[in-house]
Amino acid sequence: LLFSTDMKENGKETDIAISINENGIWSSPKILENVNTPANEITPFLDHEGNLYFARYDTNNYNIYKAELIEKWKWGTPRRLPYPINTERNEIAPIIVDDKLIFASDRPETSGGFDIFTYDLCLPVFLELNFTQSTNIFSSFDKIIISDTLNNIIEEKFLGTNNIVVFKLKPKKVYNIKIFNECSGQNIYQKTVQTPCLDTSVVKFKIALNITNNLTEEINLPFFVGGYYKPITSQNLKQLKTLFDYNLIGIDDSTNFVENPKDKYDSLVPHIEESINKIVAKISQYISLFEKGCIDPKKRLKIQITGFADPRKISPSAKYFEETIKDAKFNTFVERGIQMDNLLLSKLRAYHTGKIILELLKKEFNPQTLNNFIEWEIIGGGIANDIEEDYLVLRKVKVKIEISDSN
Repeated sequence: LLFSTDMKENGKETDIAISINENGIWSSPKILENVNTPANEITPFLDHEGNLYFARYDTNNYNIYKAELIEKWKWGTPRRLPYPINTERNEIAPIIVDDKLIFASDRPETSGGFDIFTYDLCLPVFLELNFTQSTNIFSSFDKIIISDTLNNIIEEKFLGTNNIVVFKLKPKKVYNIKIFNECSGQNIYQKTVQTPCLDTSVVKFKIALNITNNLTEEINLPFFVGGYYKPITSQNLKQLKTLFDYNLIGIDDSTNFVENPKDKYDSLVPHIEESINKIVAKISQYISLFEKGCIDPKKRLKIQITGFADPRKISPSAKYFEETIKDAKFNTFVERGIQMDNLLLSKLRAYHTGKIILELLKKEFNPQTLNNFIEWEIIGGGIANDIEEDYLVLRKVKVKIEISDSN
């Protein structure tokens, strides 16, 4: 039980005292040490969280104060609530009902004497979303949806060309923030926030969003036959075995840098073909969005393929033994009979991986779309610098997929 009393010996001031009921017996009242001052403190009230509200006489008038509960039956240093709750006139008898502060005041707009006033105890909460526009390829289709815990939509806005979007929310509520791209049909961001109740300042949530639905993706395609440059697909492996079976390679220094695969790599074929199909599926997803108009027509899908070799040296007598390559699309030109080294081997791995990807894409999309949207970059990465002792793992290509501005 909290109450105001003039129980001090001088009887010249009123203080807030507490009496605790334990087992049906009230304790002797005690003055709250951290709350009371030589001034008058009156009309105490406890909210459901145990915070203490009361009125204190400050020089010329009463003002409403709040002391937050710090532990059982102990409160922190009181602070005066801001304007427009407190004015130059008297404010007394505060109570809290549903986050509303109800109190009495004799301010000038009253009908005479004390009237009852009510204010929102919690000041407004603003959610400010800051977007990094340059990373968002679908911005004009991005819808920001604010919903409650039952998925009822509170408000929604399109991002459009804005870098900052602001929502006004209610305090002490849980909200779901979702960014949905209507063109791709994808949720590209989701977060849950709980808004606080503060009576001293307006709350502003600032969330910096780097919406990277055009996030650069890097996919490794591992495992090549030692010294060879075509990915381990069933067709490529069969052709390589045939070359060895007919003694077309592997019988002199010009081609014995290529390993005879025999049956060593057969079990890897399903894994490699699945990996290639996954790369193609990812690229196809971007091309479909481009065809639907979801991606700015000025943008391009850049596919960078970098090949790598293991650190074993190749004989100076080694030669490239297959047909001459003159491929402007992949900017790759290799003369038959040119000296083979690890740099050329790594570039050929990148080139032949790109050729397989392109042939698979042609089964799904027309050549004009592929020419308009895709830019290829074939790179020989030379010897892989990974900390890896297994040469099989070092023999790989890295496929990097990203949306970029047209060259």
